[in-house]
Amino acid sequence: MFSNLLLYRFIVFNCLMLAVTAALGWSGYFVPLFEGDSSRLTLVITALFLVGWLWSWRKAVRVSLDLNDVKRRGARPACEAQRDKELAKTEWLGTVSEWLVALGLLGTVVGFSMALTGVDQGGLSSAGGVQSAVAQLMLGMRVALNTTLLGAAFALWHEVNVRMLKTALAVYWAERVAAWQTGRPWVASENAVMVPIERGSGNVTPAPVNGVAATRAAKTAAKLERVKP
Repeated sequence: MFSNLLLYRFIVFNCLMLAVTAALGWSGYFVPLFEGDSSRLTLVITALFLVGWLWSWRKAVRVSLDLNDVKRRGARPACEAQRDKELAKTEWLGTVSEWLVALGLLGTVVGFSMALTGVDQGGLSSAGGVQSAVAQLMLGMRVALNTTLLGAAFALWHEVNVRMLKTALAVYWAERVAAWQTGRPWVASENAVMVPIERGSGNVTPAPVNGVAATRAAKTAAKLERVKP
């Protein structure tokens, strides 16, 4: 795997999404989402997305640098505990997408509530009352649709970033385990076997072996048992 691959993916994807956002804003489709929302939930959704977006960038840089580091020099578990603890603090990023969707649905409820409560049944008998009711219905529908659309779009954007980050974290942990087991093959072994090794004056000392070597060691031990006098 190339160095800084996670950062390259982040840069490409987020630059593409920023370009799409800029194009929508230039075409006049983005700003009305905020102007037509009297509940201001779109601002809350945007603020939450920006917090998650900036934090995911921070984690992406951290994981990318640490992944390059562990590939270059291997693992030093005694010195890595604090760093691993910090890297593990990414679970809340996955819930940001859920919060964004939930806020969008909340905006839908608020919008429909505004549309229905603003209708005065007594005023529908006049033309002015009908116009006022229609205007209130349109305002409520704009709030409902704008918040739902913005929440879903930002949730999808953020979810892709989180998926890339979690994939890189999985690779990082795999590299850590591989580097650690290379230096100490009996660590984290579920199928370790004890191989008799003769030392000095005929004393036999058991030694643990892991992985592919375990299979070979088991065969060697069986042969030793067969050739015993």
